[in-house]
Amino acid sequence: MALRLERRLEISRRLSASISAFFIILAIIAASLVFELLGVSSVETLSKIYYVFTTPATLLQAVLRGLPMGFAALGLCLAFKMNFWNIGADGQIYMGMMAATGIVLMHAYYGLIPEPLVLPAMVAASFIAGGVYCALPAFLKARLGVNEILPTLMLNYVAMRFVDFLNLRALERPQRFRFSCLDRVPRLR
Repeated sequence: MALRLERRLEISRRLSASISAFFIILAIIAASLVFELLGVSSVETLSKIYYVFTTPATLLQAVLRGLPMGFAALGLCLAFKMNFWNIGADGQIYMGMMAATGIVLMHAYYGLIPEPLVLPAMVAASFIAGGVYCALPAFLKARLGVNEILPTLMLNYVAMRFVDFLNLRALERPQRFRFSCLDRVPRLR
């Protein structure tokens, strides 16, 4: 009797749900084993994870912290679909964060943006900043045939250091960099 593999043309919802449940349970078991090997109580860790998803306040915090990663994943899906291997999502998030912060500072200290337009302007500025930041690797790939993985990966560190510069240097001594509006920004320390 020969074993023959055939592709299923249709997968029922019950089978799909069973497969998903099986692998979720398998992942929990594997994670528990890793926790125990590292000397961390797996029961305590899994109960904390369960607590996050059952309490409204912690669930809201989890969703709010996960939204930037979700938006980045959406953008990466589009890039991957076009065979553009964008590894620079972190740098684009940093640049978007910087642009959104700039919008808030323009609103708070100069009154340039009306109150109802602050949030839409922050979203638009962050999308534009992230897209413009990815334009350099796209240009290098389109014009020079450079593999996009290395430039997007290296630009992550450029963005992180730029935001660190703004956060640690420019906000510490705003007069030196002619950022007079930042005199009244509370310090992070």
